[in-house]
Amino acid sequence: MVCAKRTVEVWRASLIEMVFMGFFVFGSIIISMGSHMHFSSPTVGSAFFHFLMLGIFVRASNPPSDAQINPTVTLCAVLSGLYTPAKGLLYILAQSFGSIVGALCAKTLLPVEEVHRKHLAGCVFRNSTAGLNSHQAFISEFIFSLILVYMNIMVPVDPKQFQLMGLQFAPFYIGMIAALCIYVSGSIAPGYGGAFMNPARCIGPAAAFGGAELLDNLWIFLFAPVLAAVVAAALYRGIPPDHRRSASESNVDDQYRGKGKSFGYGDEEAGLALSADSGSKQVQHHEA
Repeated sequence: MVCAKRTVEVWRASLIEMVFMGFFVFGSIIISMGSHMHFSSPTVGSAFFHFLMLGIFVRASNPPSDAQINPTVTLCAVLSGLYTPAKGLLYILAQSFGSIVGALCAKTLLPVEEVHRKHLAGCVFRNSTAGLNSHQAFISEFIFSLILVYMNIMVPVDPKQFQLMGLQFAPFYIGMIAALCIYVSGSIAPGYGGAFMNPARCIGPAAAFGGAELLDNLWIFLFAPVLAAVVAAALYRGIPPDHRRSASESNVDDQYRGKGKSFGYGDEEAGLALSADSGSKQVQHHEA
C-alpha cells in the first residue's frame, strides 16, 4: 500500500516537473528575446528576470514536486544517492517533454521574423561575427553548470540542509545562483550569450525550431552539464555538507536522506522526522 502510494506520488511529481519545465522554457525564450529588444545590456535583463522566474517557479513547484526544473540537478541527485534511478529517469523524461511543449508554444506566439533571426533563443555560443569556439563553449558550459548544480545539491536538494535553509529562502537562493552564472558567463566575450546550464532548455528550441545552428552543437549543451553532474555528485559524496559533524549526527542525517530518496527534499516525512528529533533533543537538554 505504501509503495503504491509513493509510486503515484512520484508520477504526480513528474507531471509537475513537466508542467513547470514547459513554463520555464517558454518564459526563458521570451526573456532572452525580449532582453535584446528592451535592454541596453541584454545579459543584465536576462539574469534579473531569470532570477525572478526561477525563484517563483521553484517556490510554487516545491510542495507538489521537488522543484528541479533542470535534468542536470536531477541526474546529480540520482548519482548522489538522493533519488532512485527510476525517479530520476521519470523526471528527466518529463522535463524533456515539457521543454519541447514550452518551446513550441513560444514559437507559435512570437513573430516569425524574430524566431528565425534569434533561432528561437536556442543554445548557441556565437553570433554571426563573434563569440566562442566549440571547445571554449564546452568549458564554459561545464564550469557554470558545475557551479549551479553543486550549489543546488549542497543546500536545497540535500534534505537536512534544505530543512535548515527553509522553504521560503531556498527558491530564491537557486534563482540568485542561476542569475549570477548567467551574468558572469554572458560577460566572457562579445557575441556569447552565456552558459545555459540546463539541457532541457536547449532540447526544447532544438526540437521546435531545428536548423543546423542549434542541432550541430547540441552535444555541447548536453554532455557538458552531464559531466558537471558527475563531478558534483563525486564532490557531494566525497565531501558531504555534514562532513564536520559528529558520527552520531551524520547517522541521523543519513536517515533523513534515506527518507528523502523517494520524494526528494519535498518529503514531508523527512521534515516531520527532523522536527521530532529536534524537539526530543531540546527536551533532553532541559531535563539535563
